[in-house]
Amino acid sequence: MSRLMWKSGLRWNLLWIMAVTLALNTLAHSAPLDLNALKRLILDRRITSIEGLLQALPDDYKKSYVFLYHSRSLQTATPEFPRTILFGQDAKLVLSFEGNPSYSRFQNIELIEWNPQESKFQFHSMDFYPGTRTPPRINENVLMCTGCHRTDARPNWDTFNFWPGVYGSISRDGKSTVRRGLREYENYSEFLATNRNRGRYRYLPKNPNDLGPLKGDLFFVGNGENLDPAATLTERFAELNFKRILRILKNHPLNANIKYLLPYAIRCARGNQIEAFVPPAPMNFDDYVKFIYESRSSREVEARADRLQGFNDHGGFDDRKPFPFDSIKLQGPHFSDPVVLQTFFYVLYRVGVDASDFPLVFEKGNYSLATPNGTSRRIEQLAHDLLVGSELPPEIATCASLRQKLQIR
Repeated sequence: MSRLMWKSGLRWNLLWIMAVTLALNTLAHSAPLDLNALKRLILDRRITSIEGLLQALPDDYKKSYVFLYHSRSLQTATPEFPRTILFGQDAKLVLSFEGNPSYSRFQNIELIEWNPQESKFQFHSMDFYPGTRTPPRINENVLMCTGCHRTDARPNWDTFNFWPGVYGSISRDGKSTVRRGLREYENYSEFLATNRNRGRYRYLPKNPNDLGPLKGDLFFVGNGENLDPAATLTERFAELNFKRILRILKNHPLNANIKYLLPYAIRCARGNQIEAFVPPAPMNFDDYVKFIYESRSSREVEARADRLQGFNDHGGFDDRKPFPFDSIKLQGPHFSDPVVLQTFFYVLYRVGVDASDFPLVFEKGNYSLATPNGTSRRIEQLAHDLLVGSELPPEIATCASLRQKLQIR
């Protein structure tokens, strides 16, 4: 083979390698990230460690994350080594990992994937074997997750605007904040000065204004993407969760009743007027609202107070400056119209639908669906979507036509 031919062949090989590399980079940075795309990325890049995966993930995906200094997951979290939850732009693929090499699940990634075809959350995990050429073992549709994430699995995530155990646990004026004087502030300051720049954490983009002053004793906590990470994740989860709820109601044996009752109740017969047409039940609307919301608010405060008390052992909130629980109320833009929310759960209760797993909160008996952008518009849209494809076209689903369909006099 002549030297000229050898050089020509080498040049073409180099061009081919560059083209493949460019294609892989383009795929990694442009294609929607789901489990299959993640598998391809790991295979194409021959990734055998979580650190390698973090370096290969698209930049726009890595910008969105939260740090948890206390977690009820199988993954361990402490103030020094918080658990990280990556959720990208739309939270349709969520990854989480530990930060301390001594933790038992340090080489494990937990994943929550949104299945748009079935409107379901699916739970997976990956086990890595760094220092070897062995690819990670991928465990799909892990059944053990249903113990904490319920039968129709969904994420466990607190509602707006308070996330105990998350750095930046309080949302104020569109920003995640910590309050100076609490252990959360002290621990986050220490984390930023030390471990945030080491290990896996260093592969996550920083916010230059992190822990900057806001007003009074409140300080800003952000990630590489936005100013209110915990609230953003709440909003993204809510969008997907309402699609899950719609699927559950459409497939419910009582859907023939629900799809007319729910829109009518929300649009036309809010409050005590519902009693005129819903099935008989031991509890009327007023009693139900009192039971669910007044007692729920009390139970929520008690449950979260117990959790915060436990955070003392993890260096979280403490009694030097307790969190003002009176700020957890059923008013504000995140609730929009409380009657819509009350009516939604009340109608389901009266027709015999168990809606206890509809919220994402960990504690059972808590019916909060609060999000930064409000819940009533989503409930009204859900009620409309229940009618789509039925014999009553949604465009004529006025109060009068619904009343006639329900044979209400």
